Amino acid sequence: MQDINDYIEPAIAGYMRDAITGAGGNEVFFVGAVGEGRRLTRAEAVARGDESAVPAIAREAAVGDVVIHNHPTGALTPSGADLDVASMLGSRGVGFFIVDNDVRNIYVVVEPFAKEALKQIPEEEVTSFFSDGGALSGVMDGYESRPGQAQMALDVTRAFNNGKVACLEAGTGVGKSMAYLVPSLLWALGNKERVVISTNTINLQEQLIGKDIPLLGRATKAPFKAALVKGRGNYLCMRKLAIALTEGEFMFEPGEKAGIEAIRGWADKTKEGSLSDLNFVPGDELWDKLHSESDTCTRVNCPYFTRCFFFRARREAAAADLLVVNHHILLADIALRSEPGSPDTGILPGYSRLIVDEGHNLEDGATSYFGSRVSRLGLLKTLGRLHSRRERERGVLPYLQSQLAPGKKGRRTPETVEQWRSLISGSILVEKESASARINEAFDMLYSFAQTASSSGDDIKMRLKDTVRLSPGWSDVDESFARACQEIGRLVRSLESLRKGIAEIDGLKESLADPLIEMKALAERLDGYRTALEALLRGDDDGLVKWVEAPGRKGGRVISICGSPLDVAAEMKTRVYDRLKTVVITSATLTVKRRFDFIMKRVGLDLVEGDRVVTGIFPSPFDYQRQVLIGIPTDIPEPTAQNYVGALGPLVLDSLLASSGRAFVLFTSYRTLNQVYKELQPKMEHAGISCMKQGELPRHQLVREFKRRPSAALFATDSFWEGVDVMGEALSNVIITKLPFSVPDDPVVEARQEEIARRGGNAFMEYVVPQAVIKFRQGFGRLIRSKSDRGSIMVFDKRVVEKNYGREFLGSLPEGRVVTGPWKVTLERVREFFAEEDAINTR
Repeated sequence: MQDINDYIEPAIAGYMRDAITGAGGNEVFFVGAVGEGRRLTRAEAVARGDESAVPAIAREAAVGDVVIHNHPTGALTPSGADLDVASMLGSRGVGFFIVDNDVRNIYVVVEPFAKEALKQIPEEEVTSFFSDGGALSGVMDGYESRPGQAQMALDVTRAFNNGKVACLEAGTGVGKSMAYLVPSLLWALGNKERVVISTNTINLQEQLIGKDIPLLGRATKAPFKAALVKGRGNYLCMRKLAIALTEGEFMFEPGEKAGIEAIRGWADKTKEGSLSDLNFVPGDELWDKLHSESDTCTRVNCPYFTRCFFFRARREAAAADLLVVNHHILLADIALRSEPGSPDTGILPGYSRLIVDEGHNLEDGATSYFGSRVSRLGLLKTLGRLHSRRERERGVLPYLQSQLAPGKKGRRTPETVEQWRSLISGSILVEKESASARINEAFDMLYSFAQTASSSGDDIKMRLKDTVRLSPGWSDVDESFARACQEIGRLVRSLESLRKGIAEIDGLKESLADPLIEMKALAERLDGYRTALEALLRGDDDGLVKWVEAPGRKGGRVISICGSPLDVAAEMKTRVYDRLKTVVITSATLTVKRRFDFIMKRVGLDLVEGDRVVTGIFPSPFDYQRQVLIGIPTDIPEPTAQNYVGALGPLVLDSLLASSGRAFVLFTSYRTLNQVYKELQPKMEHAGISCMKQGELPRHQLVREFKRRPSAALFATDSFWEGVDVMGEALSNVIITKLPFSVPDDPVVEARQEEIARRGGNAFMEYVVPQAVIKFRQGFGRLIRSKSDRGSIMVFDKRVVEKNYGREFLGSLPEGRVVTGPWKVTLERVREFFAEEDAINTR
């Protein structure tokens, strides 16, 4: 018998196993595509257990493919019918496998044939898509060919054809999504190789799935499948819902009952079963108890497996030609595939071609994902799922106690059962309370220490440097966490003993399967927290920047200990560029003064050997000279001056009156935002300008409401500098209150600056300024989203024209009209600009 791992990628074997279970264990026929080493990297169920199987697979399979089906009996010797089908398909260059229902054993009837040479995407076919009479013009109203879009599509095509890593900047209006989608789809269809497209924002994912990809489908008229891959936590677990409805008194609070009932009604109707499809917002704690989790999933043993929303989505992903994911899922998949001993197992089905849109966020995403974080709140929530006491005792442990009670459901309670029941009340609950107390004690000590040692104000971010570890009081904090880790470890061992002990009692393992699975998962999470804490509190140089973080508004309750890699470049080279055949990184903002040096160094592109990396810049087709006026007053205080915030209010108000609202006011700090908003709100309302502030509504609702109101001003910070698309007159003024430099005492920023300085470089010019320039360009990009848009960019930070580094900012913007000078002069020019707009609109 052959080794199945030599023939089928583990993730694909899992998909097949799920499909067979979903078919009730009957025969299922799959068609698979082979990748490197002639091993299956894709599969799709095409027929199930009837006479349609042979014609179905004959129609679907092509040269180099493999047909697989299962023998429910487990005997894998091919029947006469199997040999007939294998002979027919083998003559066409199609392999033939037989597997058991668990997809753990395999009989290779016909070895996979060498895959045909990869089919190059014809460049003329790509070019024709974007011509005036091409396929896109037939499905898009008012289509106009854009040279930059067609050229970018050719560069993406060449990256696919030649196995390149491409770094491509496409200005607003180029149409970059269609420029990479066309060659991606042609490659996927021509070579039966899945292409993964990763984005940073939900907005872009929804645009790709809801608009661009369906449009491409109409243009190509070719059958293909695309799927949006969401994180597991987005999906409802039907097994957990059933437990909530039957045993909810032990696992849920009384106030959550109405939410559970509402979710039950929704679960009977929804097809997707994801949080975004839910017509109300459940509390975080309730959804945490009901969503799908990998460590509590019973997979094929679950009675709701055939209805499982998560596995339905997973099956769709396994059969897709184009997968749309977010950067978090992409990086999680990359991390799993890179773990020793499991190089081929990931969250996503196999792929070797990747598009990374919104690529300017790639370093931040990798920094966040490849790090770790342990919070007081996270630890206590996990312990609370074991046992909590509000109005009454709830959690896994009280539930187990109730099920082990004498006479429960007529069960006779042997001595051993009473032994384990007594262990819960007499020992494990005591250990849980002790662990909670030690954790609170340790984090309280840490918070007090950080308040004293940190100079960052209300919001604490204290880097764990050697100077901190050697300072008075730290040894007490360290010892306190050592005691907390010991208590966590003791509790974990007791939970495991309890689980094993109950599982060995006849008749209990099956009836208590659900709470035992939950307890095992919680114990493993606690042990993971313990391991992470010990690593984060060690002072060894392991390439991680380590710090303590506590938002001032919530005190020490949400205090966390964090770690992130100092540099992700080498990791990105090894895990991404070396492993994948084609990588395309694109964004509207990748360059600083039209050079890619910064992004290439930060994400490891400069480490890729030879001439494999290619770059390209495709400028926006918009007429910024006509459409934009940039106003920069020079008679105002610098942002570092004490009177800056006081002077900012009148500047913002004058600017908003000139544009009749219709503005984003972008800040770099919540504190300044709140101060200015509080000062200006009554004055703006009096002038007929509708006031809005980030945090009043969820982000997408806030943007929708902004578009709806005729004269609105939205005061916002970090997340509104990018990924927000407002076309037309609703947004005619973007006010940048301050150049978006990173917070200087941010631990990761600080550590990276120190590393650059240690090498003899200029950290400010090499790291801080380029990072701020890219964010500045993102803020600028909120204004002009179409050829008919028109408006002003106000920059209330005169350093952009008075400091040498200021030219890095202005030199990175598209060429437009720039007005500098006293505020009265600048404001008058802005008023004239909007008067011109009014005249244009009344013609």
